[in-house]
Amino acid sequence: MKHENNSLVRITVGQLEGFVGRITGYDEFFELYLVRVPELAETVVGLDETEIEALADNDNSAAPANEPDMPPAPPFGMSSEDLAQYTADFINRCMTRVTTVGREQYDLGGHQQFEVKSIADVCRMALEEVEDFAVYAAMVHIRVRRTLAAVEEVL
Repeated sequence: MKHENNSLVRITVGQLEGFVGRITGYDEFFELYLVRVPELAETVVGLDETEIEALADNDNSAAPANEPDMPPAPPFGMSSEDLAQYTADFINRCMTRVTTVGREQYDLGGHQQFEVKSIADVCRMALEEVEDFAVYAAMVHIRVRRTLAAVEEVL
């Protein structure tokens, strides 16, 4: 067995290509690694050596750089407190974006770029962001459809 239990890996083929998970075991008979994929409601899939690539535990390619990691999505049956905590973590991540990538792009040393732009320019910037969000929504839609297809194959 080349990969150790709990190793972080990226799936490199098929419907799950690009998903990241952790090795939870190895089936010697079938020569398959068992990989738990959190994005798929903790689904465990069997993959051979050629279908995964190792990632360092500190490899941030699965998460945006210089941003705090979000905790895993709470399981079904979450309380209001669970939802509030997740919301706080999400807002904290947004605030960190302002002080990292936002600082690089919009901080003009003493004021923010939006403070000196015309309201028309700020509205145009907002429209561009909405367009970007729509494209990201389409990307997520594609990934969710692929995930659903992969889950339905397992079921």
